[in-house]
Amino acid sequence: MTEKRIPELDNASIIIACGAGVRTEEDFALVKDLADCLGADIAGTRPAVDRGFISRGQMIGQTGIVVRPDLYIAIGISGSHQHRAGLHESAVIIAVNPDADAPIFTVADYGIIADLREVVPRMIRARLAGAGFHQIIEASIQGVDNAKLVHG
Repeated sequence: MTEKRIPELDNASIIIACGAGVRTEEDFALVKDLADCLGADIAGTRPAVDRGFISRGQMIGQTGIVVRPDLYIAIGISGSHQHRAGLHESAVIIAVNPDADAPIFTVADYGIIADLREVVPRMIRARLAGAGFHQIIEASIQGVDNAKLVHG
């Protein structure tokens, strides 16, 4: 049996984090695909640990670890105070959540108010086509009904 590699998140330059909004294996596969195309490490919140998507050592927040990446992408994370305590020193934070009132948007530099199943595949396609950071963000909401981009 091969042991799952736990990334060294304290030195990670890009982190893709998943939360309660990442409900299924298919949702998590999108997170993994995005991480692969960005060369990112995966982390998350307690619901992601409870669902077996990540290990306890990959949990970010007050009861987890504190990270300081160049880019932190929060997917399906509401952004409780406990979680925000672990990511607030990130250089750039992008949040993807369908709830416009989610607390994660109070710390996000860019908020994408939309369903991850619509946004993440667009992000992946844009990156694979060679898009840069801002182009990926813009591409993520193009053609998505009721999607909204907010700047922190």
